[in-house]
Amino acid sequence: MPVIDTQGRVFGRFNLVDALLVGLLIVGVPAAFGFRVLFRDPPAQLSRISPIAIDQGAGLLIELNGQNFRPYMRVSFGTTQAAGFQFYGTTQAFVPMPALEPGTYDVVLYDHAREVARLPQAMTVTGPMRPPQVRLRIHGTYVGLNRDQAAELRVGRPMNGTDAAIAVIEARSEPQPSAARVKVSDALTVTVPVPERVDVPATIVLTCPTSVGPGGTLRCALGQVALVRDVHITFQGPSGHLLFRIDDISPAGSPEP
Repeated sequence: MPVIDTQGRVFGRFNLVDALLVGLLIVGVPAAFGFRVLFRDPPAQLSRISPIAIDQGAGLLIELNGQNFRPYMRVSFGTTQAAGFQFYGTTQAFVPMPALEPGTYDVVLYDHAREVARLPQAMTVTGPMRPPQVRLRIHGTYVGLNRDQAAELRVGRPMNGTDAAIAVIEARSEPQPSAARVKVSDALTVTVPVPERVDVPATIVLTCPTSVGPGGTLRCALGQVALVRDVHITFQGPSGHLLFRIDDISPAGSPEP
């Protein structure tokens, strides 16, 4: 019997083309697997970090040691991601420590979105537990309002701010012609009239969530805006956003339960 007959069959049973395809699969699949094993990036390993304990808000660089590090990896402490990954070679990297509450955290290494290594309970953050909220009495002025907005500012009315902050109007004065403060130099600020607008001096009591700032200090900020003199903060009023310029800040006692 001929090996290939007149109909292109091998030994009278298999079509030649089909036989070639089967042969390619038999040879190609193991070869492809071998190339993948041989040339793929070896998995990264995380062996230790230093230091393993820091004070809250210390803002240190944390050293990572391991194997097969690559640029553009990322690290998280628990669920909080570090702001960067400073690659110093396949066995060493540094990451800035994010602001965390006191506690113990897993250190997790990612290659893009995929977790590749983890050190359970490897980082300890020490420090006092912070109050979740503070209450502040803020004296200042609602600025650039129309007459309808000014009429809506009633004593006792709550207003929502950013970051879940809530302000309640404690006292207010009569509207006066609006004037914008323009800083000419460090020593000189001038006021410029704003036509068809009014300002309303007021005192508000602000309940503000706290956060941990540099050095472990507690901060109260609205939308990343620190509360200091001459800063403008935004509240959601009955008919839109209202700007409030801060003149003075004092404590207002403990937050209500």
